[in-house]
Amino acid sequence: MRRTILSLCILFSLGAVAQESHSLGDKIGKMTFEQVKSTMGIYEDEELLTFVKSVGKKLEAAMPKNDYDFKYYLVDVEEPNAFATAGGYVFVTRGLLAIIDTEDELAGVLGHEFNHVLLKHSEKKLGRSMVPVVLELPGNLVGSLLSKTLGELMNNPIKFSSEVVGAAFDRGQENQADKGGVKLAADAGYDPTALVSALTKLDHFVMTLDSVDHGMHLFDDHPVTAKRVENLHETLGEMDFDSTLVQRSLLPELDGLLVGQNPKNGVVLEDNLFLHPDMNFSYQLPAKWSTKNTPASLTASNSKEGAALVLTFDGEHQTPKEAYKAYTKDLNKKGLGLIVDKKLIVNGMEGIELTVEHYDGREEKTVLVWLKMEGAEGVLQFTGSGKDEAALDTMNTSIRTFRTITEEERARVFNKRLRYEKAPNETLGAYAKRKGMEGKIEALELINNVDADQKITSEYVKYLEKEPYQ
Repeated sequence: MRRTILSLCILFSLGAVAQESHSLGDKIGKMTFEQVKSTMGIYEDEELLTFVKSVGKKLEAAMPKNDYDFKYYLVDVEEPNAFATAGGYVFVTRGLLAIIDTEDELAGVLGHEFNHVLLKHSEKKLGRSMVPVVLELPGNLVGSLLSKTLGELMNNPIKFSSEVVGAAFDRGQENQADKGGVKLAADAGYDPTALVSALTKLDHFVMTLDSVDHGMHLFDDHPVTAKRVENLHETLGEMDFDSTLVQRSLLPELDGLLVGQNPKNGVVLEDNLFLHPDMNFSYQLPAKWSTKNTPASLTASNSKEGAALVLTFDGEHQTPKEAYKAYTKDLNKKGLGLIVDKKLIVNGMEGIELTVEHYDGREEKTVLVWLKMEGAEGVLQFTGSGKDEAALDTMNTSIRTFRTITEEERARVFNKRLRYEKAPNETLGAYAKRKGMEGKIEALELINNVDADQKITSEYVKYLEKEPYQ
């Protein structure tokens, strides 16, 4: 969560949506960009972006018809994903780049995304519902518990269409994009079979994460199914392309890529301790709760207890009192009633705590706390909602751990950079043991698309190098 984050509220006219499809496409694209920038962040690496653009331009040149000025962005997200929306906005996460290995795989993924744009799938997806403005949690926490409650309670909730980002394309649209994507890749001189390997690596990533509890993560908008891969093989079997093409390695361009959490947004450690070295604070989240950290918000949730705790930055008010007054001014209009409010001090920081209840029969109780950090413009806002007192107690305890980071804690924050070397003739597990990386075997499995007990068959093996965050 960055110091400069402000909540984003985007509204657009239903009348304009219905009247002009081209205008709709432009609006969807601009809205998506603003939301991605706010809730995910843009990864600044001009050299890597130039390379991704170069692959995209080769594909653009092979399009029979192109009415778009495609715009490319790297997204500061550790999960692998790529998405393109109307208006020609193309997004590739650094997490995707970490798990693929060849330029051809990237071309296959981009070709797939281009076809979603060319076939106007975003407009069709939105047009089916004609409900373009939906209240959502910061970070687009689609499908989480209590989104309605917390959305009402946030001081400045993000408003954005859930039909644009975070909602899946249907199976027919995915198959259309796959079919058009491999054809476009082949026409641009790439190996079209590379999309299959890219999808397989994405599927391996999801399966590996699903084997343990990793909380909330992305990759819901491009479901990988056996049938989808089967359809791709059928399409490839009907195509006439050069099967002797040798795929070009991406690894030289990816050397040094940031993998995992970006410390400039803060990091959640194994014990659920959140450290933000740039903003100089430490915050103990509830143990074993799922977490999601974005530039706009930090969320911890417990689905079993029906509880969630969100930390955001309120840049509109300079003191907790100002934020409190602005919120309580319209409390009744929100269907909420004040239970208790009080001043508090959390580790030397002045704050105000507010507990509210609902008039509409819902069982949740909610606590809000505003804190003022020394030297910070604006105030921090904690919003927690739960179904019982135990959950509220847990969240209140967590909020009161917020304090200045120590030098010992700062030393626990690292950048993790992607590196590679010639692959040895051994299993990934044996390689990890020999390199002293047994504790990072899961990360090695994810970036190499190989299980620990499997032999490394690729020419290179990828690994992570830690460096202190400065």
